Amino acid sequence: KPPEIHTLTEGSMLVHSFFLRGLGKEASQQLFTQTGLSQILDKKHQYFLAIYGGNPLFIKLVANTIKELFANDIDEFLNQYIFIYSNISYILEQQFKRFSGLKKGIIYWLALQQTASSLQ
Repeated sequence: KPPEIHTLTEGSMLVHSFFLRGLGKEASQQLFTQTGLSQILDKKHQYFLAIYGGNPLFIKLVANTIKELFANDIDEFLNQYIFIYSNISYILEQQFKRFSGLKKGIIYWLALQQTASSLQ
């Protein structure tokens, strides 16, 4: 939980929070169908779930991008190796801005490591 939410929910009976997991196969398939991509095959569907973690906003952005820029051609989209979009980058940037200085420092440090790192 973000510190702001933890502070509000700790010991309070008035404020509650719920951890949301990514969408499952059926729910994400509905998003693809709603955007006109009902022909997505199971293997490709699992790929999108794995890459975008079942995040409904990211899945919807991807589906709309496939529809608008690739004329519903999922294979062409996959052949272009497009994984990060400006909208997704913007969302991630907003999340990063909310991090404390310590968390940002850790992320920068991890990004610069060229080998696996241990928490020990």
